[in-house]
Amino acid sequence: MRSSKTTAIVLKRINLKEADRIVTVFSSDRGKIKFIAKGVRKIKSKNAGSIELFTLGEFLLYSKGKLDILTGSQNIRPFPDDLPLEKIKLAGFIANIYLKNLPDEYVNEKLFNLIDESFREIHRMSLEQIKYYFIAKYLTINGIYFELETCLKCGKKIATEEKK
Repeated sequence: MRSSKTTAIVLKRINLKEADRIVTVFSSDRGKIKFIAKGVRKIKSKNAGSIELFTLGEFLLYSKGKLDILTGSQNIRPFPDDLPLEKIKLAGFIANIYLKNLPDEYVNEKLFNLIDESFREIHRMSLEQIKYYFIAKYLTINGIYFELETCLKCGKKIATEEKK
């Protein structure tokens, strides 16, 4: 049994029993992990604010059995609560990509930096800017590149119109 500290972004929460939650986070050093946050649904819980969706936090975890247990947390950057619904839905879309496509404990610092940057800038940039930036960077990090200058079928250069 051991304790560890990790900085991570909250991707998902599931209610468990009366006052507990299972929390899924993505961190730069441990990848996608799940842990049990005991008593966080109680009014006086000290850890409740740190496990809000899309929040960047520092988590102290105790390894015991299949799932780690949250023993302490610190909120580093809360997710803005005054965003339009469309941007909150976009944050959910981004989190779902990580939840569905990345295996547990898959460590990739570039993917952590991408989601961190996307959530940090989501209130500053337009919906389209964040969406297309995230998708293009996510695909590039995972080895899918865009070819815009050459036809992939015949290999010829693609003529582009010059701006007049």
